[in-house]
Amino acid sequence: MFKKTFTCLFIFMVGVMLVFSPTIGSAAPEATSLKDIRKTFFERKEKLLFDYLENLVKLETRIVTSNNPQDAAEVKAEIGRIERELKKIPKAVPNPTSIQPPTAITAQKAAPRPVIKKRDPKTHVSKVEGLAGASNFSKNNIYTFYLADIGKVSTLKFWATGRRSVDSVGYVWLINPDGRRERVTKWKERYFEKPSTEISSYKEIEPFVEDISELVTKAGNYKIEFEWTGGIDPLVIYRVELIS
Repeated sequence: MFKKTFTCLFIFMVGVMLVFSPTIGSAAPEATSLKDIRKTFFERKEKLLFDYLENLVKLETRIVTSNNPQDAAEVKAEIGRIERELKKIPKAVPNPTSIQPPTAITAQKAAPRPVIKKRDPKTHVSKVEGLAGASNFSKNNIYTFYLADIGKVSTLKFWATGRRSVDSVGYVWLINPDGRRERVTKWKERYFEKPSTEISSYKEIEPFVEDISELVTKAGNYKIEFEWTGGIDPLVIYRVELIS
């Protein structure tokens, strides 16, 4: 049963690739540069991998429910492989034709990195209770923080759990001042101990803690978005902190 399901996922991925690929024999748009071609390729690859990963997560939830440890282990391994593959996708694709060998005339010094003054970390807090579920059911699941300046280390902390049960799955995204959306972490059933119906304060649950130093690079507005992707219950978010 698992092999058939996994085969269906693979066929789905191939089908999507064919949809995104130019039709055989048709006149494809003329590419302006190799950089444009590579950028388009990696953007499509990233989207395909995210779609595939989302289907794997849903499949993992169903298999865990059916209590089949062998199939669950195979799906978990595939999820790990796809996550590693996503990390390999370059954030920016260089244009090989623009790279010139250094000479005494053309060599330029690299732009200096911005100097970050040493200071105590500042904690930005939101106590607004949010709910991350289906698109028409979510409420206050996007938190905005304005950072007037940043520190050398930036950390995201949040306290959350499933609503009536711990069966909840989803992703946490960071949107930087330029509008770029980066996946920070994911939540799933095994990360929780009690649902929100069994606690009276966020202090009764362990927070998620993620180092986001590489994603926080300049002052501006940062958004933290909670995207529910599966499970029986939505996610209740009690408190969100962005420390930098």
